[in-house]
Parts: sequence; structure tokens; C-alpha cells
Amino acid sequence: MCAPCGDHDCGADHLPNKDGIGLAVRRACRKAGVTAAAYGSRHTYATSALAKGVPGATVAALLGHSSTAVLHRHYSHLTSQANVLRNAAALVRPQ
Repeated sequence: MCAPCGDHDCGADHLPNKDGIGLAVRRACRKAGVTAAAYGSRHTYATSALAKGVPGATVAALLGHSSTAVLHRHYSHLTSQANVLRNAAALVRPQ
């Protein structure tokens, strides 16, 4: 569903809202016979961005948070471990 206008098929170039993304993921998973959640991808994105040194304020803005408070509450343990995470990810990254 189009977030700005609420129309399913308005034809405008709008970004989908979180409910529309979740619905699309659920439908795709059901069709593929797998289990996943859109939130898991969001968490993975935030974790990866912070581990690679992207500033918290930038990650918060990209996730749509109005401040970094939520980001820090959920991911503060990662900022102190950025190098550890980066090194661990390098060990399992496909070559």
C-alpha cells in the first residue's frame, strides 16, 4: 500500500510503508515455502552498518528513527564491538 496516499495502485513513485513491506515479505515467503520476517532484514542491515562504522545518526535516519535513542537502546553493544564484529564477519564472508 502506498504510504502517502493510501491507495494500493496509485501509480505514483512512493516508497511502501512498513506494513506493505511486511505483507510483501509474508506473501513471498508463503509462495517460496520459507519462513522469514522483514524485521530480520532491518536488524541485519542496522547491525551490518554499525559494524562497518557507519555513524549511528546516519543509521538511525536510514531506519526512519527521529533520533538515535532507539538505535542506541537496541544496538549500543555493537558500537563498542565494531572491530570484533568486522573481523568475525570477514571470517565467514564468502570469497
